Amino acid sequence: MPAKKVLTSAQFIAIGRRHGSEDVQKEGSEVAARWERDLAALKLFGFGKAGLTGFNALRDDHSKLLSERSTAVAAKTNAVGGRNTATSAAWAWVDMASSMLGELATTDAALATEVNAADPDDDGDLPAAIPALATILTKRKADLPEDADVQARVDEAPALAAALHDAPGAVAAAKAEPVIDTAEIDLLDGRLYAAISSLNAAGRKAVRHGKLSVPASEYTAKHLNVRGPTKPKPA
Repeated sequence: MPAKKVLTSAQFIAIGRRHGSEDVQKEGSEVAARWERDLAALKLFGFGKAGLTGFNALRDDHSKLLSERSTAVAAKTNAVGGRNTATSAAWAWVDMASSMLGELATTDAALATEVNAADPDDDGDLPAAIPALATILTKRKADLPEDADVQARVDEAPALAAALHDAPGAVAAAKAEPVIDTAEIDLLDGRLYAAISSLNAAGRKAVRHGKLSVPASEYTAKHLNVRGPTKPKPA
């Protein structure tokens, strides 16, 4: 089993920027309730009373900071929403484009190479991937089904790519300085997100090994997008 990765404050902040503070707060409240309920089983996996006490202390610090920074929280909520909307729309477009080209690529090695090179692996690749795939669609339009709306996808590409750059907190903007300094909030969001993810993983293990008699789905995030709007990387 690989050693658990140690996260720096900068990495916690990067994680926190991807999630709305109010969503983190809601998720944390529900996680604390499950943790308390299932403490007898969870402690067998290292998530006992001391861990729950520390988690609740972190939640208290988070709530206090949010109440003191309401303007920053509102700005962050808008940024996260704008980024997620733009990114989700971009992935939907990429999936349509890649799928229709993928059918052709099954019998065309050159096209398969071209599509694989353009296809994004994560959110950060989207701004370059969309125009690259649109170019391939344009070149191969005559080979694609008439009812696939290829031209509509090509026409959508510029606006989608622009949205990724222009939306507050979008993929490209996330790599630059944030619109408003929410670093302290982002740090706590990131720390809580990491704690929630770890607790949920422990809960699923407890279910898998028969220590908990609840559906494993109880130990998945309800208010947070665990992966973010990111395409899973192929094995």
